[in-house]
Amino acid sequence: MKHHDNPHVLWMKIAETCLNKQAGSRYNAYHALFSASKQENETALLLMNRIAQLAKDTRNLCPTTWTIANLDDKLETMALLQALPDEEYAHLKANLLLVDNLTKDKV
Repeated sequence: MKHHDNPHVLWMKIAETCLNKQAGSRYNAYHALFSASKQENETALLLMNRIAQLAKDTRNLCPTTWTIANLDDKLETMALLQALPDEEYAHLKANLLLVDNLTKDKV
C-alpha cells in the first residue's frame, strides 16, 4: 500500500498542514471551551455536543506527547495572559500568542 493510499497517513498529512498548533491557537481553543455557555433555546444535549466538539478541537491542537504537567503549565500561562489588562497589554499579549512554545516564564 502506497502512502497516498493509506487514509491514516493522508489524515496525518492534512492535520499537519491545516492544524495550527501554536500557543495562540491553543489559547483561543481553551478560551472558547471555558467561556462557552448555554445559548437561549439550546437544549442540554446540544450544549453537551457543542462542549464535546470544543474539547475535541482543543485536544487536536495539542501535541500527541502532552502530559498533565504540560496542560497545567499551559493553563497557568493562559491565566497569566488573561489576567493582564487589555488596555495596557494587548500588543504584548498578541505577540506572545505568536510564540511557538509559550511558557509562563516567557510571559
